[in-house]
Amino acid sequence: MRLVTILTWLAGLGLLAGLLASNDLGALLQAVWRLQWWLVVIAAYHAVPLMCDVLGWRLLFARPPALGRLLRIRWIGEAANGLLPVPHLGEVLRVKLPWDEGSDLTDSAASVMADVTLGLLTQVLFIATGLVLFSLRQGAGTLYRSLAVTAVLLFFAVGFYAAQRSRLFSRAAQALGRGTGSAWHLFDAAGIRRVEDALRRVYGQISTIIAALLWRLASWFAGAGEIWLVSHCLGGPLDFGDAVALESLSQGARAAAFIIPGGLGVQDGTLMILTAQLGFGAELGLVISLVKRLRELTLGLPALALLWAGETQRWRRRRTA
Repeated sequence: MRLVTILTWLAGLGLLAGLLASNDLGALLQAVWRLQWWLVVIAAYHAVPLMCDVLGWRLLFARPPALGRLLRIRWIGEAANGLLPVPHLGEVLRVKLPWDEGSDLTDSAASVMADVTLGLLTQVLFIATGLVLFSLRQGAGTLYRSLAVTAVLLFFAVGFYAAQRSRLFSRAAQALGRGTGSAWHLFDAAGIRRVEDALRRVYGQISTIIAALLWRLASWFAGAGEIWLVSHCLGGPLDFGDAVALESLSQGARAAAFIIPGGLGVQDGTLMILTAQLGFGAELGLVISLVKRLRELTLGLPALALLWAGETQRWRRRRTA
């Protein structure tokens, strides 16, 4: 599995390199350089969708940690998902880090599973909005192709929710434990049942779920603001509706290509295709993609350094103890 992950990550890097090589790299870098100090504004703007995500996630805890702590953990998880060749490492860290810092493990795991489920559902709504906006410009042919991506995401979201409600995970863990004769903690069916019970309580709080859904949906739309901001700073022609279409469909492509860490090459190629179909030229899509990747590096590397420092400190404390 690790070899497959590394190979897909390298394939994504190769696809991104191919996209850059097939275009005028000098002109692309010059367009990015034109932004200059606007790059700082664009990076800082990312705090808006990040905060929306955190506010929605915090509602799902039975005993919510401090907002600043969750903001830091969410930042680290996002960096891990975007920069490291390990699928869904960010979600694992979002369970582990609150637990390391004193939160209940069951509460932490349940909040992350519910947050991922709500994220998938709101992403389907976001993509549907983008499809409507895009189809108004492009017609039914593009709409039908994009609907396939939406259907896949909706299938996973509904299936993931149904698995939680039907105790599929604890049953599978129990079966694995019997089949292997192992008492290893990963096959702890009782622990997984506790998480499933916590999820039932979370999903039973309708007002909380609606509020968390609205925060997650706001985060998706706020993310489209980054594309509009890049275009605006370059003097480009994109309006906010175009930005929503580009962000939603490119994020949908990235989610559908989940096997490739960070959606390398996939998200970037999708943005090129979409901007070309909207009549703005493929180069604009690649410039937007480069700015987004630069923002991921600028914000992600300090987060990974913070993660490394924290894990090193915890390891030293355990070793001393």
